[in-house]
Amino acid sequence: MRILTHTLILLTALTGQAQLSVGDSISTDILYDYLEGTNVVIENVSWDCDSASIATFQYTGSNLDSNEGLLMTTGTAIGATGPNNTGAQFGGPDGFGNSDSDLEIATGQNMNDVCILEFDITPDFGILLFDYVFGSEEYPEFVDSFNDGFLFLVSGPGIEGPYSSPFPEGSENFCIIPGTELPVTINNLNNGNDGINGPCMNCEYYIHNGSGSEAPYDSDSTYVQYDGLTTQLLGNVTVTPGETYHVKIVIGDALDTAYDSGIFIQKQGFRSVQALGIEAALGTDVILFPNPLQDHLSIEGLESGMYELRFTDELGRTVLSESIRIDGQLQMDISDLDAGSYLMIIKDSSGQSGYQRIIKR
Repeated sequence: MRILTHTLILLTALTGQAQLSVGDSISTDILYDYLEGTNVVIENVSWDCDSASIATFQYTGSNLDSNEGLLMTTGTAIGATGPNNTGAQFGGPDGFGNSDSDLEIATGQNMNDVCILEFDITPDFGILLFDYVFGSEEYPEFVDSFNDGFLFLVSGPGIEGPYSSPFPEGSENFCIIPGTELPVTINNLNNGNDGINGPCMNCEYYIHNGSGSEAPYDSDSTYVQYDGLTTQLLGNVTVTPGETYHVKIVIGDALDTAYDSGIFIQKQGFRSVQALGIEAALGTDVILFPNPLQDHLSIEGLESGMYELRFTDELGRTVLSESIRIDGQLQMDISDLDAGSYLMIIKDSSGQSGYQRIIKR
């Protein structure tokens, strides 16, 4: 574990409305503050990467869906700040090394410049959540060549997986592309070598952030340096309340030591929630029926407005996601879902969420 200074200096990279700024240094105290959200206890935080590669960030804009958090990179955190005025940003010690066998398994390529963050987490409730955005300078021109990526590995009671772990059953990656079992990497999530025209690989979750051209910059490329970003994605883990789990977050450069990649983690985004029922979170008169269900789901009593509905399986994989307007009542066709147990998440336009366990027969 690297103990750095406790001084936090914000370096502002842009002027105007949209800007990204990152901290000059970090400490274990800051990490605890930025990692630990509601209904969890985090202990034994450690990290292994160059000191310039991990920092706090503050952000105003639209592409990250986060206004403050933690940034882990394969180069320098300050190198992530916009405008996007180069297509080949990289920083830090040239080839500062560090590989990772788990990331090499997931990407199928040799890794360099790896940044690893590890900690133990004890949740109060049975669902562990984590919000993140992945960005990279490998986008878009090196799609299918340099497969930078990252993993969010969790191990502990009830979890088995192919990756390394202090637990004998191994660990599983819980940051996967919605509707798939694929880790978030350059080759798995993109819109082709120009970022616009495809072929689409899960490109509904891809944001083309410009090409690093000279000024004047496109309006969407003034926020962050990286040429491509994912939309904000959700890690979702089913856990046992009160038990302690081990988390390992790792990001790395595939094959080379250039062209940085980074993960933006929402401040205090690690939290646990209880499936209290939609009515408890979004209104006292909300009724969801039937449950167990077969091919159709009905919800009554929600206030009229736009809602995001998401179904995830027991491994946290998103199997169905829709943005939909609800005017008092919703009847939803879920005949395409396989039989099993799901977590249904409903988020209203203000960001308030309700969670409900659903059994599909």
